[in-house]
Amino acid sequence: MAQHTVGRTDALSPSASHAPSLHAVLILRLTGGLVALLGAIISFVGTSWDIQWHALIGRDRTLIPPHEMMLAGITLGGIAALTVIITETIWARRYKSMAQEFTPFAGLFSGPLGAYIVGYAALNAAVAFPLDTYWHTLYGIDVTLWAPFHIMIISGMALMAFGAVYILASAAHIAARLQARKAERSAYLGMIGAFAASLSLFALLVSQGSSPHNSVPLGFASFSLYPVLTALLLGCLLGGAVYAL
Repeated sequence: MAQHTVGRTDALSPSASHAPSLHAVLILRLTGGLVALLGAIISFVGTSWDIQWHALIGRDRTLIPPHEMMLAGITLGGIAALTVIITETIWARRYKSMAQEFTPFAGLFSGPLGAYIVGYAALNAAVAFPLDTYWHTLYGIDVTLWAPFHIMIISGMALMAFGAVYILASAAHIAARLQARKAERSAYLGMIGAFAASLSLFALLVSQGSSPHNSVPLGFASFSLYPVLTALLLGCLLGGAVYAL
């Protein structure tokens, strides 16, 4: 009788009866990863537009349309990461049985690794905008991509896309466990798109290495930075992608 009572108590406990299913975690991560990917794509389009804007018009003010588009994408990615982390942190604290599904951070938060990457990257890019404005106030107009805070902004957006790869990879693994083929296929397609977005954004920075002004003089010849930077970029991204899988 005692054993029956204990079993019944566990069955009626909040942790057992109201804990979100693994399917709910899948939906949350799949949605969060795709929204972060959308934010990265918007940021990439805004960055490409911004380069053309500065080439044709120059830098006139901070909140020009391309910058607003970039900030919109960064904000979207940040909100996606924050939503995933807060939701999974609440689940991990309320339902101890689900804690193994989440990655803890600093003893305070729980969530997928990719959400932490997206959140950090979005914050990094957002903070760089006012710093870039201050930089231009001090040192004047500088439209090169290799200015300190331009690198900070673009690398932040690229890492945001790469974080989406990790979120979607975790969603794909959960979908495989649940045998949810459509969700798994969507997650893998999203991973491809996120990897492409990350590579495209990083490529904007690397392309500056092909300029003769950014080569390393060796006296009798000059050494182009482009192939070296490209090799490092591909090596890091491919290594990170393999780790995500």
